[in-house]
Amino acid sequence: MAVQKNFIVKNGLQVDHDLLFVDSIVNKIGIGTTNPKTKLEVFGGIGATDINISGISTVLTEFNVGSGGTVITSTNSGLTGFGTASPIYIVDIRSPVSAGLTALYVYGDARITGDLFVDDIEFDYASITNLKVTGFSTIGTAVVTTAYINTGVVTTLSGSNLNYNGIGTITTLYSNDATFIGNVSSTNLNVSGIASVNTGFLSTANATSLNVSGIASISVGVITTGYINTGIITTLSGNNLTYTSGSVTNLSGTISTTVTSNVTNLNVLDKAVISVSTTSDALRVTQSGSGNALVVEDSTNPDLTPFVVTGLGSVGIATTNPLYTLDVRGDINFTGSFWQNGSPFIASKWTSGIGNTVYRSSGNVGIATTNPLTPIQIENIYGIKTGSGSVFGFPGNLYIIDSFTISQTDFKTSEYTIHVGYGTYIQSQKVLVMQDGTSAYSQEYAIMYQPDLIVSIGATITSGEMILRLIPEPGINGTITYRFVRETML
Repeated sequence: MAVQKNFIVKNGLQVDHDLLFVDSIVNKIGIGTTNPKTKLEVFGGIGATDINISGISTVLTEFNVGSGGTVITSTNSGLTGFGTASPIYIVDIRSPVSAGLTALYVYGDARITGDLFVDDIEFDYASITNLKVTGFSTIGTAVVTTAYINTGVVTTLSGSNLNYNGIGTITTLYSNDATFIGNVSSTNLNVSGIASVNTGFLSTANATSLNVSGIASISVGVITTGYINTGIITTLSGNNLTYTSGSVTNLSGTISTTVTSNVTNLNVLDKAVISVSTTSDALRVTQSGSGNALVVEDSTNPDLTPFVVTGLGSVGIATTNPLYTLDVRGDINFTGSFWQNGSPFIASKWTSGIGNTVYRSSGNVGIATTNPLTPIQIENIYGIKTGSGSVFGFPGNLYIIDSFTISQTDFKTSEYTIHVGYGTYIQSQKVLVMQDGTSAYSQEYAIMYQPDLIVSIGATITSGEMILRLIPEPGINGTITYRFVRETML
């Protein structure tokens, strides 16, 4: 039947039994069914060049794109495959090759609440509960509760439990506990718990416990407890640090440090234990610069009593600039003997014995007295003093040549031996003086002179001072010189 004009069916249409069925009462069309449940229901397959659906499209059994569904296949069991007609996962994406082709690209955030098993993975940022990478991974930023990574290049990784099996290069790592079985190269390692590293190259390491069984190269490390088998360290500080061997530039500790390594700067706040068994030097300090080789000081800054060994071998105690091989700025107490060139050192012919046999105080020397009141005093009775000077004298005037304060040095008797000179005139004599605190009594005797008498000498007490004075004789007018020896008795 050929129809050349519009074809209108008003009361329904049915072709064959169920090939085409049009129900005008409910306004539904069925193809392959006489009981359509939607506007158009097709029981069987649909082949079309283009399909444009603006509403909801429901596929009850299976939806295929591509030959045999090899591009997209979605089954009524809830499995959807991309690149496979036989999906075995809810979302099954398969690339023609296992590497080198991006099979899944997500522009935006991706959230995975279950497990993620990846052979090779590259993240810009990821927040994951459990991450297990058996192959190679490149991660920009990841927050992971538990991570197992075989080999990876990580920019920033933080989490609770991180395990590295192969080779890892990490820029920043924050972890509660981290274990590195293979080799790890990290710029910043921050572990609040235990960090176990087989071999590591760490730019900055902060950990409560760091255990390196192999070689550790650390630029800056702050470790509470650390065991390092072999290491090259720039700066390392912590509480308990154990070194088997290594080279350290700056090492500081608090509780106990056992070091068998080459150390540039060792700073231990509690104690340092250097324990070796060797036929060579246990500790060798080489200073090739201008600074000291060894400085031991307390917490005072600056320390006024340091112990210093210079690069030239001088030792300073209480000085940072020893001027001698041994320079001590302070008291020395010793129980042994001083030796000089293999013999006991004798500093003086005087020997100090019981009862302060020889005593020196303020320039005075006492023999059998600890309080000498004259330049030389024997016991508490006898003392000797000398003096000299000159006066420009006139006849009849009084000139003082010696005195002492009675309240301080109550000499009962003083005997003077005096020599006087006036030009070519000379005079020698003795003067015996006694005093009772208020008056002085003097007696000249053994007077000799040539050619004439120059002076007469006497004593008096003025304002508590015992004064010895000379009086020029008539005709004596000019410079008079004198010198004396005074022997006193307390």
